[in-house]
Amino acid sequence: KDGIIQQIADPINLYDNPVNKFVAGFIGSPPMNFIKGAIIKKDGKLYFNEGNFQVKIIDAMAPTISPYLNREVIFGIRPEDVYDKLFVSYAPSENTIKANCEVIEPMGSEVYLHLNTGKNSLIAKVGGHNRPTINQDMDLVFDMAKIHFFDKDTDNTIV
Repeated sequence: KDGIIQQIADPINLYDNPVNKFVAGFIGSPPMNFIKGAIIKKDGKLYFNEGNFQVKIIDAMAPTISPYLNREVIFGIRPEDVYDKLFVSYAPSENTIKANCEVIEPMGSEVYLHLNTGKNSLIAKVGGHNRPTINQDMDLVFDMAKIHFFDKDTDNTIV
């Protein structure tokens, strides 16, 4: 980035463990979704609050993200880690959000869904037979074990 090496690692490590937001967005197609919001505490648990939705942060991430309580962060999730609730056998309500499907991009074996939460846009990469309609409100499930958080001021990875 701007002539400065950001991270050196093999592709799967770059993909799974990006050192910052630039690396996270650089590797993967479509790129990682980035959503601004804040870390909040509710019922003794930590949540990411986007404004129109809240998702529960897994307990394993709590010690690392807790210093950011009541602070803005950037939530990162890859398109392949966003699922249509209709195709998920176990979908915890605290990891489910609503979004409107604005564009459907069939790619053969997969479909890219361009979605809007009312505050943020995101892309989900779903199976080729998953075909919602344009302007359909959908229930989406996030795989919270695969999310990332980035410091909004430095863009460095928090977790």
